[in-house]
Amino acid sequence: MKNFTIIVIAVLFSLKAHSQTENINTAKYHPAKEIFETKYDRILYAKIPGNQINVFDDSVVIQSITVEIKNDTDVTLKRILINGLLHPNQFYGIPCCLSELKLLNPNPQTKRFKFWTFPKKIEITEENKNSLDVILSNRINPDEYYFELYNENASEDTNLEEFIDNATLTFFAYGGIII
Repeated sequence: MKNFTIIVIAVLFSLKAHSQTENINTAKYHPAKEIFETKYDRILYAKIPGNQINVFDDSVVIQSITVEIKNDTDVTLKRILINGLLHPNQFYGIPCCLSELKLLNPNPQTKRFKFWTFPKKIEITEENKNSLDVILSNRINPDEYYFELYNENASEDTNLEEFIDNATLTFFAYGGIII
């Protein structure tokens, strides 16, 4: 019985040692790290006034531009849009797959994120067949964008919702096409 217990403990420690953990050199972080190291220029972007934002179950309309929110998993992205931190003119397509890049956050007042956008499908007509919007809408691969939010009053104990509600956009960059 003693040998069996030792074997079980050894196996559990072995599994824990080989399990995946977040690492700055993983595919999730490596391209983002390069963007923040090479293109980073801190700018305080103006927030979009709340009276120019309309919220619906599956979309947010900002200054007459509709941003589709694909599912309930993108509640953080929706909150960022509702707070007027991102403008739809900054990205092309339907945003989704927002994730915080926790290992790239330099301090509790700064949070860095990435998200993907998928092209909006546009019906091709004789008039628009050569337009850039139609050409871009027929791509399959998403684009990736990176951004940074800053909240001067945040601490390590500030939850994400409160952080976003009191944040400003300080960096936004196109990362490229996901292949």
